[in-house]
Amino acid sequence: MNTVVLWPVLKDGGVAEHLRQLRYLLTKHGWQVHHTLTATPPALLHCHAVAQTTRPPDVFTCHGIYPLRTQMPVWQVEANRTIMRNLKLAQQVIAVSRWSAAQWQDLVGRRPHIIYNAVVPELLPPV
Repeated sequence: MNTVVLWPVLKDGGVAEHLRQLRYLLTKHGWQVHHTLTATPPALLHCHAVAQTTRPPDVFTCHGIYPLRTQMPVWQVEANRTIMRNLKLAQQVIAVSRWSAAQWQDLVGRRPHIIYNAVVPELLPPV
């Protein structure tokens, strides 16, 4: 069975929902999904957001960066720095839209795969 680590674990927000649905779909297709980095390297390390690891990600999905301005809060500068590092180190990079990719692809010299965020209908809460 193939194993994948989805990193980091997030509780709330759009990226957390994306990871929840990705976990559901991967499990449905036979992948074993973990949320911690174990001593045994997984077949695939898929990182999102401001994930920090000692191993470069196999795949990094960028959901966007904080707008680049002259004066930015320190936490946004640090978050962007981590995101840019992951984009440079990952074997493959994904952007969730062409607009998102346009924010950073020239800054890191990478052309991402564009895979739009999707919704899994059976995971939606009842209305």
